[in-house]
Amino acid sequence: MKKLSLIMAIPFIMANTVNAQIPEGYEVATWHNFSQAAITYSFDDGTPNQIPVAIPLLNKYGFHGTFNLITSWVKDWGEWRKVAEMGHEIASHTVTHANFGQTPDNKQEEELSESKKIIEREIGKECITMVYPYCVTGNDKIVARHYISARGCSGQIGAPTPENMFNITSRVVGTESDMQTADNFNKWVASAIGTKGWCVFLIHALDDDGGYSPIKSTEFESHLKYVKQSGLAYWVGTFAEISKYIIERNSLSISERQEMDFYEITVSCNAQSSLTKLDQPITIKRKLPEGCTKARIVRNNSEIPTLIADGCIIFDVVPDEVYVLSF
Repeated sequence: MKKLSLIMAIPFIMANTVNAQIPEGYEVATWHNFSQAAITYSFDDGTPNQIPVAIPLLNKYGFHGTFNLITSWVKDWGEWRKVAEMGHEIASHTVTHANFGQTPDNKQEEELSESKKIIEREIGKECITMVYPYCVTGNDKIVARHYISARGCSGQIGAPTPENMFNITSRVVGTESDMQTADNFNKWVASAIGTKGWCVFLIHALDDDGGYSPIKSTEFESHLKYVKQSGLAYWVGTFAEISKYIIERNSLSISERQEMDFYEITVSCNAQSSLTKLDQPITIKRKLPEGCTKARIVRNNSEIPTLIADGCIIFDVVPDEVYVLSF
């Protein structure tokens, strides 16, 4: 099957489920670990309490966030490098926080390309997602030259497959919104379970750090504790992780070949990108033979973690890899 470039045709990404080939007996998880909804904590502007307050709270509960930096405002790149080394995503919020509704295409190109270049140089990791200042979207074609997805803020719960990867919805929280307490946050993510939605929190300031629309860190921690205690109900991922998962999930193909006493499973992705390697682990399940209670999956001569439940074996796959299933 011919592979198309991710940046050549945005509609292709949305229509990839047509090209995906999933054999009978297999199921691809909407979200990692078959979680019922996805959550991203997306922080803007690099406000003063994000590093000393938000990062320790996220780390405490084992979650990673996305921190969207305005590159001309950053005073200490060394601190943000440490944040990235912990597994958090550093993403673009442009160079100057320009309003794209008042910015011509050539200036949008500068804001997008330069912020990406600066972040990748200073952080030492890829920068593949961005967020729009003032929630004003830009030219999708220009954004797509530099990023695999972008965040808007229409305030809704996102669909499992967004209509436009360059205007993914999020919800503003804090004093400038009706989302201020842990109870507000908890009810919002719980409401996403029925639709298998993606909840993107748009966060600025914490406590009294002088930033826009602050939230209380005590309320934020109470919410994080709720999500942690919910186990596999929610998958908390960075904006880049979940964006890559969607692209891969919607274009995943699986083929199976039986040998004497094992099955060879080949996983491929019918999308590709010149901006990043599509290697986000995708969770799948395969039905086991009647009465089978033991099975193992091997990749590159090493057994990988699996779960056997409801007559199926559940495991993570990475595109363009081969797996061996034996009973």
